Amino acid sequence: TWGTQATVLKCKCNRSCAMQQTSRFDNSFWGTDPVNFSGFDNLCEIMKNGKHTCDDFQNFVKTRIQIEDTYAKSLIKLAKSTCEAPPVGTLHAAWTALRAETERIANHHLKLASELDAQVESATKAFREKQREQRKKMEEVVKKAQKLRIASYEKNSKCKKAYELRSREHEKLLEEQQQVAIAPKELEKVKQKIGKAEAAISLADQQYHEAVSQLEESRVFWEREMERGCEQFQAMEEERLTFLRDTLWLATNIMSSACGSDDEAPEVVRLALERVSVETDIAEYIREKRTGYDRPAKIEYEKYFSAASAAAAAAAAQ
Repeated sequence: TWGTQATVLKCKCNRSCAMQQTSRFDNSFWGTDPVNFSGFDNLCEIMKNGKHTCDDFQNFVKTRIQIEDTYAKSLIKLAKSTCEAPPVGTLHAAWTALRAETERIANHHLKLASELDAQVESATKAFREKQREQRKKMEEVVKKAQKLRIASYEKNSKCKKAYELRSREHEKLLEEQQQVAIAPKELEKVKQKIGKAEAAISLADQQYHEAVSQLEESRVFWEREMERGCEQFQAMEEERLTFLRDTLWLATNIMSSACGSDDEAPEVVRLALERVSVETDIAEYIREKRTGYDRPAKIEYEKYFSAASAAAAAAAAQ
């Protein structure tokens, strides 16, 4: 049982170590080709994509701020617009509440735009600029080390080819010297050539050794800078992901507060509407605008001659 538990623990430990290795930039972007830097190119692409993500987020927030600002100003204009025939009575209170809540919502959206600008958009812009400078400096350092390594590699290849060529020429001369049928005069010439070839080999060998030494120095320098770049880029990516997560959370909370205010506004208007009384408002209309209770008298037919005779009799009596 103990052996089984130990085996399980060992497997878990191995998996954990493997995950730690594969989750590190400085263990994941190397290659055996001395002049192939595709690993660093991939790292730069990761950093570039991260920059684009920050740009997209900043532009999104910027646009949201513009929308909120325009929406809020439109609501304020609507809330303060004149009303040709404002209601009276209990309905007037509900109407006033609607306009007041509209203005209150507008102010909350103005505040939302202001907070998004100060706490999110500005912070994202500053963060993006900071990382841009860090990324640019690190890329320049590593690419400088890459150029030095390429130059050293090319020089080493050239010196190695020269050394091998001189060595083959020397071998060929030695073979000629060993030939039995060669004339004494020709043999002397061969010996002179061999002496020159040995001097050329010595010089080529020295230059080749120096080139190998320089190439190794450039490899050590590049590897050190590459490792430093991997560590810095990973730290920057972790910082960027954490920043965006926290900033998105902040932006969501800010927008949520405005949504809460939007949800509260209808409730205020509903409460005012519950107090509206049709009967009371009708009575108020009558009280303010009434002209009287008596209606016009009934209109009856009047005969012309009867009226004229009555008028003449009245005149004669006077």
